[in-house]
Amino acid sequence: MESYGKGAIVGLDGEIEHAAALLHPRFGAPVRAAVGKGDDIIPSTKKVGGAGSSLLFPITNKNRIWDFDRMDAAEISIADAPRPDEILVALALAIGGRPLHRTQADS
Repeated sequence: MESYGKGAIVGLDGEIEHAAALLHPRFGAPVRAAVGKGDDIIPSTKKVGGAGSSLLFPITNKNRIWDFDRMDAAEISIADAPRPDEILVALALAIGGRPLHRTQADS
């Protein structure tokens, strides 16, 4: 596992800060421990939305956030989640970079 990203959608009866409270550090710290190392932050995004809302969240290399070939995004949508009093939390893990990447970092 080389890269990761996380996100949350808070149901309509919640607040955006409910997602922040879960994602940083209650969710992030155990994820870093589970994947081994993880020098850099787990990029994330959060929003308030109804059931079926989509969430697009960033993915970066777990140890080199500026590795352009590993920068990507994931999108999730679940038809019946989150309900008004729920929070949907998502994690994306990647084993490689984007196929056919063409970006090179300056050395």
